[in-house]
Amino acid sequence: MIQSRFCPNPWEGEPKNFTHHDVYSWINDLPANKEIFCCFWLGWETNDLPMGYDYYIISYETENINIEWLTKQQKKCSAKFIVLHPGLNYNLVIPDTTFITYINLHHHLDHMINWWGDKPSQNKKHHKFSTLCNRLTQSKIWITTKLLETAKDDSLIILNSWLDLKNVHDWQLTGCDNLDQLTQIYKTKYQTLTIPDGFDQKNNSLEIGSNSTDLNGIWQEILVANLSIQYK
Repeated sequence: MIQSRFCPNPWEGEPKNFTHHDVYSWINDLPANKEIFCCFWLGWETNDLPMGYDYYIISYETENINIEWLTKQQKKCSAKFIVLHPGLNYNLVIPDTTFITYINLHHHLDHMINWWGDKPSQNKKHHKFSTLCNRLTQSKIWITTKLLETAKDDSLIILNSWLDLKNVHDWQLTGCDNLDQLTQIYKTKYQTLTIPDGFDQKNNSLEIGSNSTDLNGIWQEILVANLSIQYK
């Protein structure tokens, strides 16, 4: 059966009721004299947290942090928050909230070996570059536009039309001539362009996506993943 996630489905509760110790073995080391509530492997849609705990431990598997939800919950619960996520919080500060970069890599790799084995993949490079651009952001637009302008014939490019203005900073210019020029070129020449990948959405799962032997994504020398984590 095709798996949709590396980690278990979203789970919430007190540490004493947690059963996935193969994923988070450290749960047994949490202090027993503190009231702790855990909310693990969140997606984007999440319910309100219960009140009355000293600490809340929250983890994200692959989704970006829902800052609005997290800020609201911390203010409502008025407790210490610890957030585990596979990225960096940069200059994001939320009162009484500690961000920890945490990637459960060994567990993910074990899954990949179980699914696909550990034999080296064959060299099937068909392109010099590639860029996969699903949800458009400022940096993705720069990279994709640069390849379209300078190396289109040598590149595998996937370009979709999912654009939220907040993700491109409302088209504000940066003051850097090279980057601002790429922004203007994209808006003029490519904003209405989509380049599909022909991917069957029935196969849209982390198991299929982690196959290092049978995806276009490995058939080039330089992969610009446009993602926070790329297992290729």
